[in-house]
Amino acid sequence: MRTLVATLAFLAATLSEAGAQAPLYFPAENYGQPNKSFTESSANQQLEVLMSRTDVFEPVFELESADPFRRIGRAVGMLDLLVRLPNGLMTNTTCTATLIGPNRAITNYHCVPGNEFTVLGAQLRMGFLDRARAPGQPFNVRLPAIEANRALDYAIVEVSGVPVNRYPPLRLAAVQARARQSLYLIHHPAGQPQRLTRVRCQIGEPPFQDGRLVHHCDTLGGSSGALVLAIESNRFVGLHHAGVPDPVRPYNLAIPAPNLARTSVELGRLSRVSSVAMPSPQTRPPFFPQIASAHRPAQVTPVSSSTDPARAFAEAARMRRPVAERIFRDRLANGETCEFCPHMVALPAGTFLMGSPPSEAGRAEDEGPQRRVSIRQFAVSETEVTFDQWAACVNRGGCSGYQPPDYGWGGLSRPVIEVSWNDAQEYVRWLSRDTGRSYRLLSEAEWEYAARAGQTTAYSSGVSISPSQANYGGELGRTQPAASYAANQFGLHDMNGNVWEWVEDCHADSYAGLPTNGSALHTSNCAERVYRGGSWIDPPELLRSALRYRYAPTFRRYYLGFRVARTLN
Repeated sequence: MRTLVATLAFLAATLSEAGAQAPLYFPAENYGQPNKSFTESSANQQLEVLMSRTDVFEPVFELESADPFRRIGRAVGMLDLLVRLPNGLMTNTTCTATLIGPNRAITNYHCVPGNEFTVLGAQLRMGFLDRARAPGQPFNVRLPAIEANRALDYAIVEVSGVPVNRYPPLRLAAVQARARQSLYLIHHPAGQPQRLTRVRCQIGEPPFQDGRLVHHCDTLGGSSGALVLAIESNRFVGLHHAGVPDPVRPYNLAIPAPNLARTSVELGRLSRVSSVAMPSPQTRPPFFPQIASAHRPAQVTPVSSSTDPARAFAEAARMRRPVAERIFRDRLANGETCEFCPHMVALPAGTFLMGSPPSEAGRAEDEGPQRRVSIRQFAVSETEVTFDQWAACVNRGGCSGYQPPDYGWGGLSRPVIEVSWNDAQEYVRWLSRDTGRSYRLLSEAEWEYAARAGQTTAYSSGVSISPSQANYGGELGRTQPAASYAANQFGLHDMNGNVWEWVEDCHADSYAGLPTNGSALHTSNCAERVYRGGSWIDPPELLRSALRYRYAPTFRRYYLGFRVARTLN
């Protein structure tokens, strides 16, 4: 009976898209093993023929190690399932799942918890690129799913112990698909080593059918749960889940990504619904594992508690003196030394061109139109607020006692993460109260002025940025201690990369008509706040000085922090 089930299931899946959603069943003893095989030899022969079509199913293992598709594939795993069928037979089947956060993966509902079977056990095999040379590593999937929706056929599961430095999760940006848009899938068809499908892989015309996304990308059983990605931008277009055996031209169906981002609590925290294309990541040189700590001035002057305490530093900024003469740290309101207060750098007043030119690679529509903005003198923290600075807030009765997780990376001098815009507001209120000074978040204009540090290029480092200048791309697998990289021309560290930084402003889709005096934008119906700068897990294009992201003020994530500003009188 087991042989019959396996053979019939295999024959239901063909190279056409018709059988994309049909599960393939293997002997139960195949569960937990990288090599899947049918007991029927003819089925194995058919499988070998199909998988030999490398023009359709490109082996990811044969791509160069620096190839962007191979890097993205590090987040994709084979979901290995031990299941019981309605007739009581125990068997093995597979799907595809993708890491979207630390210990979080997305797949189809019909895989977990399952429509046609009961899931008894589940593993996510990461790094499965070749049966012999790269069999990958299995990680246990906790059941039941954290979140599951049968109508939209998605599930988000918890995966135990996946090292993010080896298998960095994807940071998804959801985008609405358009007809005939070129796509790609990285998946595990028929439970085989990872494959890339991009040949003749595109959105249908029309692109939607009954609320589902139509795509023409070759798949097999086992491809269920694969992300459908736009090839020109790597944006998240949909979640593959079914096939239609049309007699003229078979096609596949996917759940549109914006629908998932709006519906899923977990995925919604990771995705941003947008119609703006993001450029594909470029191949970059290997990350240097050793990063020299940036030089910090030996003497940082604590500001006295007298009237106008930062006058000398503001004057030093006005005269554009060396950074060492512009760094200070406030005392507490009672005059005591404040060891936990952030080091502040006084910045000079000035004007700059905010936004990006239409010619800048990766430019989004909300980065313009460019306009000249005037900035008053102010001070900004030399680094992002760190875990130990946040802990001081909690220990002194502030920040609502909230203790954000550090994911075992070791907090202390690393930038605090998993903090929302509302959390950041609590921190600046507490710091203002304890020092008697006016602390706040930077306005969006102040942030870009500070990040550019007098430069007009995409990055303060020039037209490009390198791994020796910032933490990005996921290679290190986590945030790095504050000031691990050299400061920009204003003396500020990590304005690009490490963690995204909340700013004060409400988001606007355009700069047209907005104030040019450097103040923050506040609206009566502010549903989304802006964050800037890119993070340790993002491609370099998201580190550009002009790039803007936004989300609800309650949004917390493992790549999101903030830095503070201080008003200078």
